[in-house]
Amino acid sequence: MDSEQVRQLDDIQIRASGDTLQLQIYGDIGKQVRFNSQSQFTDKPVRLLKVAIQPYTAKGVILPDSPLVMINLPEINDPKWLSLLTSFSSLNIAPQSYGKSFVIPDIAIC
Repeated sequence: MDSEQVRQLDDIQIRASGDTLQLQIYGDIGKQVRFNSQSQFTDKPVRLLKVAIQPYTAKGVILPDSPLVMINLPEINDPKWLSLLTSFSSLNIAPQSYGKSFVIPDIAIC
């Protein structure tokens, strides 16, 4: 994925549902990428429980059973995007056996 492909993503559809205890945000980006996330509201900061990002499918994105961030995207080869991704290296990104996906465990939003 390079900068031109990112510009072609165009239309972003975002939907949300939830209540006073949790929030789910899901949608798609240019019918190229689909995402789904679940957050929990507590007396502490908002806690991001689960995120799944994958190439677009008509069915939507199913969240993983356990709390994690799962990203499955086309290969990224643009130097600007690669430098951005390396800035996440301090997040203890752990490769998993999910194909080209990787997992970022336990994220809290302060």
